[in-house]
Amino acid sequence: MKNRTHTVRETSERYVRGLLEDHARFSRVLTMIGRDARRLVDAPSDVLPLFAEAVDYVVNFQNVYHHPREEIMFSRVGEKSESLAAAAKKLAQEHGGTAYAGKELLALIEHVSRAPGERAGREQLAKGLERFARSMRSHIAQEEDLLYSQVWIELTRRDWDKLIGQAAALDPLDHDHSAKYPLLVRYVSEGRTRSDVTTESSPFGEALGSAMDRIGTLLDGLAVIDRTMSRQRKEACALARKSIRAMPIIPALQPMDSVRAGMQSAGEFASAYRRWFREWNALYSRSDTATRRPHA
Repeated sequence: MKNRTHTVRETSERYVRGLLEDHARFSRVLTMIGRDARRLVDAPSDVLPLFAEAVDYVVNFQNVYHHPREEIMFSRVGEKSESLAAAAKKLAQEHGGTAYAGKELLALIEHVSRAPGERAGREQLAKGLERFARSMRSHIAQEEDLLYSQVWIELTRRDWDKLIGQAAALDPLDHDHSAKYPLLVRYVSEGRTRSDVTTESSPFGEALGSAMDRIGTLLDGLAVIDRTMSRQRKEACALARKSIRAMPIIPALQPMDSVRAGMQSAGEFASAYRRWFREWNALYSRSDTATRRPHA
């Protein structure tokens, strides 16, 4: 039984960790899109090839492989928790909007590539990319805050048995053997920015771009850590208040009730601690993924 429980714990953490690693790479792509989208207006040849790969990656990897695995997990969480059902449904439905927006952006990128002198088209594409990046970053934060943190509470061993059967696809940014996204792989693996997609670069510009990108990645990671700590701190405070309310007014006069309440509170804190530990264990790989070099 212990071996079985240990295996389920490892595989459930691996499942969530894989999704978080996708988010880590995706967040870096979104950071680049949001930061450099305006460069399309005056220097389209510098950034358009990288943006084309980035949007194609969203449409043909995130939407095809990553989102379905999330939706299966969200669906089971929604079935288990009435309070989370609406959020699970809303976030899953937003994936459809992502797919539609991604395809529209790909079509607009193709149009701008065919008509590079059309400034209005470049303006429209830049604004669309900025909206897309903001929307997706908000979506990812909600997923991790509202649902990822709850899977340890709501899902049972049987649920994980079914989820584990949904094998993860190899992210082309992490295991790129076909070089489908050469510019994007280089961007994610080396942390470089503008110099990756320009025909002319300097050592100083490349170093500065790399440093700024790494700072952005660090800030993303710190934001996730801050949200996680805040959420766990609130849960700990709620458990403490519940423990105080359950304790008799004068514990010495009701020793059995006091012991019973204390044991129940200790059990709830122990269960919460295990969940918190698993959540941090799954999140740990996020910072490692940000600097991991793909096997291109």
